[in-house]
Amino acid sequence: MKTVAFILLGLLCATTLTAQQLTPEQKEKYLINIDTPPEMIGGMAELAKSLVYPPEAIRDTIQGYVIVQAYVDETGTVVDVEVESSPHKLLNESACNAVREVKFSPGIHEGEKVNVRVSLPVRFRLD
Repeated sequence: MKTVAFILLGLLCATTLTAQQLTPEQKEKYLINIDTPPEMIGGMAELAKSLVYPPEAIRDTIQGYVIVQAYVDETGTVVDVEVESSPHKLLNESACNAVREVKFSPGIHEGEKVNVRVSLPVRFRLD
């Protein structure tokens, strides 16, 4: 069966909300360049557990990377997500849902836990 999804975790520098959307003013309070970026607890394997390859995307053999910007608060919780780029809209919701499910270690800046924006490439690949 040709439905294997591989996730690559890339540059961590954004944050996300799970149950709400941040306003533009709230998003401005999330840092990008910090001393210690948040790390996904469990890494790519944890993200892969939540990733569902949409059946329509499988049928149409849609593959590629969805770049998701995650807003991670000072506790390591994803509070909001948005798609930065995507090969097809069919993959967007699945990528965002998977990122919302993971937990991060908090980002640290100048010795303090901070809100951070992280960009994550989520890879969809059919084998």
